[in-house]
Amino acid sequence: MLEVKGTLAKLLAQEDLIVEHRQVETAQFDVEKRILTLPMWEKAEASVIDMLIAHEVGHALYTPNEWDFVNEIPLSYVNVVEDVRIEKLMKRRYAGIVKTFYNGYKDINKKDFFQLQFADLEEFALIDRINLFYKVGSFWDIPFNNAQEIAFRDECAVVETFDQVKDLARRIAKYQKEQVSESTSQTEATEGTPIELPQQGSGDQIQSSQQEPTESKEESNQQGQELPTKAEQEGGQKSEESQDETPSPAQPQGRGATSGKTYGDDLEAVTDSILEESIQNLVDTESAPITYVTLPEINLENTVVTPDAWVKCLEDYWTEHEHFEFEEIDAEWRKYKTQSAKEVNYLVKEFEMKKSASAYARTTISKTGVLNTSKLFQYKYNDDIFKKIAVTPDGKNHGLIFNLDWSGSMSNVLFNTMKQLLNLVQFCKKTNIPFEVYAFTNEWDRTGAPRVNVPVENEIIIESFNMINFASSQLKTKELDKIMKYMFRLAYSMTYRHSRYNVPYKLYLSGTPLNEAIISMRQLLPKFVKENKVEKSHIINLTDGEGSCVMRNKKWGHFDYDKLVSGSIAECQLRDRKVGRIYPRFGYDYYGSGHTDIFVENLKDLFPTTNIISIRLCSGHEFNRVTYDKDYDTKEKIKAEWRKHKSFIDLNSAYTRSLYIQTTVMDDSDNAFEVKEDARKQDISRAFKKSQKGKTSSKRILNEFISVIA
Repeated sequence: MLEVKGTLAKLLAQEDLIVEHRQVETAQFDVEKRILTLPMWEKAEASVIDMLIAHEVGHALYTPNEWDFVNEIPLSYVNVVEDVRIEKLMKRRYAGIVKTFYNGYKDINKKDFFQLQFADLEEFALIDRINLFYKVGSFWDIPFNNAQEIAFRDECAVVETFDQVKDLARRIAKYQKEQVSESTSQTEATEGTPIELPQQGSGDQIQSSQQEPTESKEESNQQGQELPTKAEQEGGQKSEESQDETPSPAQPQGRGATSGKTYGDDLEAVTDSILEESIQNLVDTESAPITYVTLPEINLENTVVTPDAWVKCLEDYWTEHEHFEFEEIDAEWRKYKTQSAKEVNYLVKEFEMKKSASAYARTTISKTGVLNTSKLFQYKYNDDIFKKIAVTPDGKNHGLIFNLDWSGSMSNVLFNTMKQLLNLVQFCKKTNIPFEVYAFTNEWDRTGAPRVNVPVENEIIIESFNMINFASSQLKTKELDKIMKYMFRLAYSMTYRHSRYNVPYKLYLSGTPLNEAIISMRQLLPKFVKENKVEKSHIINLTDGEGSCVMRNKKWGHFDYDKLVSGSIAECQLRDRKVGRIYPRFGYDYYGSGHTDIFVENLKDLFPTTNIISIRLCSGHEFNRVTYDKDYDTKEKIKAEWRKHKSFIDLNSAYTRSLYIQTTVMDDSDNAFEVKEDARKQDISRAFKKSQKGKTSSKRILNEFISVIA
C-alpha cells in the first residue's frame, strides 16, 4: 500500500518527487531536494491517508520556502490560513479531490480528532474556529460572533498568494491579542481548556458574500493541514536537517516541519496542535523502519575487462609456463568445431523459419488504384478488381548480450556450458546479430581501482567485481576464432581438474556476483545498443545458482560519523528515480534469489522492450527451490514436466523467460553414441536413444530461446 500511496503523491505533484515512508511523527517536505517524507500511517483509513497525502502535496506545490517571519507572526496562525489556501488550490487543480478531502475529514470527525465532543465552540479562539470551519465545518455549526470575525473567516477563502496569507495571519493575530487583553477567559480557550456541552448541529452557518461562490459548503470546508505542535512552536523542531531557531533554505515544510520563536504563548491555534497529536497516533511505531537504497553509477573502465586485456594475460601466463601442453585440448576443439556445425545450422534454420513466420504475420494487403485487367470481367458481381500489394514492415535489428557465470560451482558443467555458448556465438555470427559475451567474476581484480568513484550512503556496494568481455561481434573473424579457441581451453581447464592450473589466478573461478552483473547492465546495455544501432535487445544469463547477496554503504554511527561501512540490504527498499518506482523490501535471503528478482524487475522497468532470459543449470535437489512456494497442483505439473523433459520453462518469473535444464543433460560425455562391433540391433537402438536424450532437452531450451529472439 505504501508504494501505491507514494505513486499517488507523485501523480498529484506531477513531478518525480522522492517519496519516502519513514518512522517520523509528521509529514515533511524538503523544498530543495524535493523529498516528501510521509509517516507510516498504517493505522489510518485509506480515505484519511489520501487526504493527508493530497494535503502534503499541496504544500510541496504551493508553500514557498520563506520563513523570515517566524519572529513576527504566530506560526500556527500562518499554518491555519495556509491550509485553506493550498487545499483550495488543490481542489482547483483536481476537481475530483474535493471528495477526497470531504471523506478524509469526515472520518477524522467521526473519530473526534479535534476533541469536540464535549467542547463549547463559543469559547474557542477565532483562529481555532476558522480552522474548524474549513476542516469539519460540514459536520459542525461553527459560530462567529461578529462581522469582523466573519470577514476574517471569509478572507481566508480568497487569499491567493503566500504574502496574502502572512498578512491575513498577522491581522488575525493582532485582533486576537486585543481580545485576549479584554478577557482572561479567552486565554483559557486559546490554550485548549475544554468547556462542557457540545454545540453540534446541521443547521445553516453564517455566510458572507465574501466567500467563494463557486465552492459549496462541502467543498469549501474540507481542508487538511499538517502543522507544528505546541512544543515544536515553543522550542523549535529538532531534526537531523537543522536545529537552528530560524530554518535554513533547505528546511522541510509541512506539519511539524518548521521551527522558531512564536508570536507569544498566548497566541496559539490549539486545534492545530490537537489535530497534530491525533494524526501522530495514526503512525505505526512498531513497524520496521524503511531504509531506501539506490543503485550506483559504475566506473566501466575499472569494471570491464576488454578482450585484449584477458587474452594478453592468458598468453603471458602460457609463455611464462612453457611446459603447458594443449594437444589434448586442441584435439577436442577441432572435434567440437566439426560437430557444432550441425547444431549451429539447426539454430539458424529454426531462427529463419520463425522470423519468416513473424514477417508473414506482420504482412498486410493493400489495394491500389490500378485496375487488374485480368479481373475486369468480374466487375458486375465483384468489386475487388484492383491490383493488390503486400506490405511487410521491416523487422527490428536485434542484439544479444550473454552473461556467463564464472563461479566455482560451475566447474563440473562449465565445459559443456561453454560449448552451448560458443554455438550461440556462431549462430549470432552467421545471422549477423550483434553480440557481446561477458563472464561475471570476483577474481580478476580484488584490490584494484574502485568500481564506484564516490561511495554514497545507502548505495549498493559494487567492489571486487569484474565483467570479463570474452567475445564481441566487433572482432574480426580471425581474431574471434582465436578467442573462441582460448575460451574453449579455459573451460576445459576448469572442468578437468588435472589441467586447472593452466590458467592465471585472475581467471580462476570465483563467487557468483550475478546481482552485480545485472546492475552493470544498466550501463552496458545502452552502450551496446548505441554502438550497434540495436532496436531490440536480449540479455541472457547462464548460471547454475543464485547470486551472492549485495551490501549497501551505511554510516558508522559509533566513532566516525563520516566513515561508510558495509551493511545488509535486508528490509531495505530499492528506489530508482529514473523509473519512478520504489520496489518491495529485500528479504533475509542468503542466496539472494529474491534480491535478484528485484534487480531484474528494475532492469525490465528501465528497458521495457528488452528480453531478459535466464538459462539456469540445476540438479534435481536444487530444482526443488523453484516449486517451494507453489500450490500442490502447480507443483505436481512442474515436477512432471521436469521429469519428462529434464527441463522446465517458467513464463511467470521475474525474467522474461526462465529456462531450467538439468546439469546431467549438459554433461554429454554419457550421451555419446558408442556401440561395440558385435552389438545387437537392440543394443544399437538403446545406445542411440540414450545419445538423443540430452540433445532433446537441450534443443527444447534452444528452441524456446530462438522463439523469444525471432
